[in-house]
Amino acid sequence: DELNLRIVRRGGVVWQSSAIQSIYTPRASLAALFAQFHQYGYWKIPVMQKHRLPASVRHVAPFGFLALLVAMAVGAPFSRALAMALALAMAVYAAAALIFAWRADRQTPSMAGVGAVAAAFACMHFGYASGFGRGIWDFAILRRQAGAAMTRLTR
Repeated sequence: DELNLRIVRRGGVVWQSSAIQSIYTPRASLAALFAQFHQYGYWKIPVMQKHRLPASVRHVAPFGFLALLVAMAVGAPFSRALAMALALAMAVYAAAALIFAWRADRQTPSMAGVGAVAAAFACMHFGYASGFGRGIWDFAILRRQAGAAMTRLTR
C-alpha cells in the first residue's frame, strides 16, 4: 500500500494484470479477520505521518464512521434523537452490508453465506477503524512505538 502511494505520488501508474496468479488463504475465523484489519488500520497512521496526508478519503472513512457511532452511543442515553440516529445508522449499515454481501455471493446465495459475508464486512470495517483509532492514540497522541501485540503476525 505504501509502495503504491509513493509510485502514484511520483506520477507513476499502478496496475493489475489478470496474467498474475496468486494464492490467498483467508483467516480461519472472524476474530482473526478482525485482528488482521485492526493491524491494517493501525499501521496506516505511520504511513500517513510519513507522507503527511492519507492516500485517499477511503482510508479515514471507517474511523470517521466508528467515531460518529461512538459519539452517538455516548449521547444516546441523554437524547432520544441521538438514540434514534444511532439505531438508524446501524440499521442502514446492516442493510448495506447484507445487500453487498448478497451481490458478492450471487452465484449460490444462501442466507448463511450472505450472513457470513456481511459479518466479514463488519469485521473488516470495524477492525480497520478501531486499529486506525488505536494508531492515532499510539503514534500521533502518545508518540510511542508499537507494542508487541501490534507487531505479531495475525495468521
